Amino acid sequence: NTNVNLLLDGQEDSNAPGEGVLAIQEGVKAAKGVGVQLLYNDRPTEFEKAFSVGNSMNGRFTIPLVARYYRTTEMPIKSGDVSAQVVYNLTYK
Repeated sequence: NTNVNLLLDGQEDSNAPGEGVLAIQEGVKAAKGVGVQLLYNDRPTEFEKAFSVGNSMNGRFTIPLVARYYRTTEMPIKSGDVSAQVVYNLTYK
């Protein structure tokens, strides 16, 4: 019965602060007006802040983390490549 904490570190999209949205990597073929939103239990995550994701029992553990596209601007969206990065850190206590 071990408490598990998760810390997510990534570049937050400046057009969607506090919404758990990662900025996409820029480039000639990159999309515009979208980001990648991370959700934990259907709620936006916070970056650079550890939070409890439950208790692990018997070595197996599932974290209900989901990624989805998120519109970041009222301007028309430009199609293209979408790529984002996040580093995660799990701590067990």
